[in-house]
Amino acid sequence: MSVRGDGRLLRSTGRDEPGAMARGDSPSLLVRCFGGFRMRVNGRDLDGGRVRPRVYTLLRFLALHAGRPVHREHMLDALWPNLQHPAGIRNLQVAMSNLRALLEPDVPRGASRLIRREGASYLLAMPTDGISDVREFEAAIRAARRGCEAGRANAAIESLHVALAQYRGELLPEDGPAEWVVAERERYRHEAAAAAGTLAEIELARNRPGAAADAARRSLAIDSFRDASWQVLVEASQRAGHAADAELARREYHDMLRSLGLPHHTDELGLERFTAS
Repeated sequence: MSVRGDGRLLRSTGRDEPGAMARGDSPSLLVRCFGGFRMRVNGRDLDGGRVRPRVYTLLRFLALHAGRPVHREHMLDALWPNLQHPAGIRNLQVAMSNLRALLEPDVPRGASRLIRREGASYLLAMPTDGISDVREFEAAIRAARRGCEAGRANAAIESLHVALAQYRGELLPEDGPAEWVVAERERYRHEAAAAAGTLAEIELARNRPGAAADAARRSLAIDSFRDASWQVLVEASQRAGHAADAELARREYHDMLRSLGLPHHTDELGLERFTAS
C-alpha cells in the first residue's frame, strides 16, 4: 500500500465497506473466528457441547467461509479424509442435519435458512444484517487498499482501524494444526500485521509519532519479524522524544535478528537490518 496526498474521508456505502461490526447493532447472526470461535443466533450463544466435536468443527469450517459455498469434497478431505466416499457423504449429511437443528431448533426439517445446499456445495448463509468478523476484516482491508491507492489517507486510516478491531487473535485457535485452517490462519496473520504496519507508516508520514508507535507495536505483536515495523517504531519513538523507548526497540530488534542468525548491518537509526546472503 502507498499513500498520496492528504486524503479525504471515504464513507462506507455498502456491504463491501467496513463498519458493520462497529455499529452496535444486534445482528440475527454473529460469527467470530479471530481469537476464538463464537456464534450467536438471534441473540442466543450457541452451545457446542450439544453436538459431537466433529459436527462443531464442521460449523467452524463453514463459519470461516461464511456466505460462500464450500464444495462437499473440500469438507470431506478436511474432516473425513480416511473414509470411503459413500461413508463420508453419509457422515457429512448427518452432520449438516445436526447443525441445522443446533442453529435453528424450531425450524421444520428442510426449511433451514442458515445451512443451505447449493448443488454439491454447502454454505453458512449470512442474513442481510449478519456479521462475520472474517468478512468485515476482508472488506476493511479492501477499502484500506482503495483509500491508499486513491491517496485518501483518512479513509485508509479509518479502514485499517476497522480491520484491526476485527483481528482479536489468530484464526480459530481451537483447531490447532488442522491442515484446512493453517494456511488461512497464516494468511490472515500476515494481512493483519501488514495492516498495522501500513497504519504505522501512514501515521508517521503525517507526523503523528505516538499513533505511529502504537500501530507499529501492534504490527510487531502479530509478527515480530516485520523489518519495516521495527524501523517505524524506532523512528516514531525518537520523534516523540521517547529516547528510552527507542533504545529498547533497538535492543529488541537486535535480539530478534540474532535469534534468527541472519547477516545484518547497522543503518543510520542504529538498527541492525537484514541483508541478502
